[in-house]
Amino acid sequence: MTMGKRVLVVGGGMGIGEHITNFLLQQHHAKVVIFSLYVTEELQKSISTSSQVRIVQGDATSEDDRAKAMEAVHSFLGGLDSLICTVGIMGQVQRVAQMSPESIVRTYSVNVFAPMLLCQLFLPDLRQSRGNIIILSSAVDRNIKYAGWMQYCSTKAALTRFIEVLGHEESDVKVLGVYPGLTRTTMIDDMVARKYAGIMRDDEVQKFVDWDRDQGMEPPEWCANSVAKMSMGEVEVSINGVCQYYYEYDPDFKVVAGTSKL
Repeated sequence: MTMGKRVLVVGGGMGIGEHITNFLLQQHHAKVVIFSLYVTEELQKSISTSSQVRIVQGDATSEDDRAKAMEAVHSFLGGLDSLICTVGIMGQVQRVAQMSPESIVRTYSVNVFAPMLLCQLFLPDLRQSRGNIIILSSAVDRNIKYAGWMQYCSTKAALTRFIEVLGHEESDVKVLGVYPGLTRTTMIDDMVARKYAGIMRDDEVQKFVDWDRDQGMEPPEWCANSVAKMSMGEVEVSINGVCQYYYEYDPDFKVVAGTSKL
């Protein structure tokens, strides 16, 4: 088992990021800085007595908050082996003609500019450690599209291209994009409840209703487990600057630390 890897998890306080944090701490014994705007009460309680982790509660789009995260990485971790970026928002679900300009700027700030600037900020540390960057993108970046999803689809397209170019540039840092599966979130609950009927097409809304009925949602632990293993170097990846589904990188995505199964 890999011991003592130093990891920054951006967005590691909730959602898939929270599960990644838990796997890193409990299964891989990593030292972790969580940089997240929100941190669930459950996670705060579970790590309250841990010496392995520090929380920086802040906004990834804020230069001041990013500086606080960097200070924690240097003072608490003493360097960085892995940057995991899970931060992202759906943005406004609306047809382009009715879309708020402010919401477009906000969605690009969170989904594109924040990951870009964080990677730029920590590249010197990661080059020194010959570490890795793992960024959660989405398969809506290329071929999947829904009416009303312009902000989400276009920001994920930009993010994926950033991952590809950064990986092309960097020879000493592994840069990988990960597509989660269809995971239960508040956003998905809204789709199933037909909140966006009249914005999304009827057949598009029905897809989510059918997925919910047929139990087509995946548990977040599957993707989180794979990402944690990838960050520790426990999944062999020879390519750089690509985006794939987590199970394409890690066919054993249900195997936890080589012992038990999810």
